Parts: sequence; C-alpha cells; structure tokens
Amino acid sequence: PTPAPPIVISRVIVYPVKSCAGMEVDAWSLGPTGLLFDRHWAIVNAKGTALTQKRAAKLSQIQPRIDLKRGVLTLESPGVDPLTIPLRAAAAVAAAGAAAPNSSPASPLREVRVCATKCQTIPEISQGAGAWLSRVLGQPGTLV
Repeated sequence: PTPAPPIVISRVIVYPVKSCAGMEVDAWSLGPTGLLFDRHWAIVNAKGTALTQKRAAKLSQIQPRIDLKRGVLTLESPGVDPLTIPLRAAAAVAAAGAAAPNSSPASPLREVRVCATKCQTIPEISQGAGAWLSRVLGQPGTLV
C-alpha cells in the first residue's frame, strides 16, 4: 500500500469567544480539550442563550485577542475602545465561581445554553464586559 501523505497544518485560528472573529496564530498551546482558550467564552442574552452570528451578525465585528505573555483577553470592535480582561481574573472567577476584582459580589453559577447543550458557568467574568457588548451589539450581552 502507498503511505499516506504527511499531514501539514498550514494555518491555526483560535476562536476565544464563540461566534466572534478568530485570531490567527503562528504557534499555540494545547489545553485539556484542544487548542488553549478555543471557544472558551461565549456571549449570552438575558435568557442565558449563547448568541450566534445568525441572530446577532455584529458578533463578526468583535475581534478577540489573547496575549499569553501579558495574560489578557482583549475584545476590539470598530468605533469603540477595546475591552481588556486579565486572564488570571477570568480563570479565578471560573474556578471559584466568585466575582473578579472590581466586579459584582460573588454569585451562584448560572445555567446557559450553548447550541443545544446546557452548561453551568459563572454569571459574568467582567462587570464592564456587559456594557461594552451591549454598545457593540445594540442588544444586551454577557460574556461568560
């Protein structure tokens, strides 16, 4: 039998926030479920349902960027100042189910729906994210 041709990866694109733009990287670490931070966050509406570009086309204008050296997630969109969230704060919130510094007091986990899957998540990783997302999307949104 003829040997299979070698597999070549020509591009790696990480999507930190579900349904938002991706970020192309030259090299990236793997986490326990695949590419580190790939689709790690989602934007949900008031009912706890993850927004998709089908219902919120402006998600495509949100460009997430992760800077592992600085330890931050930055969300950018035309016409608004970027929103920067420390990864350690987001990780601490997720691990403890507690609020990040400078945000609301600790809250219980919140049930959200991503596609057809119910998930338990922290209520919001950054108090400023909801206002930023609402301004960009023209509708309420929470980063979970």
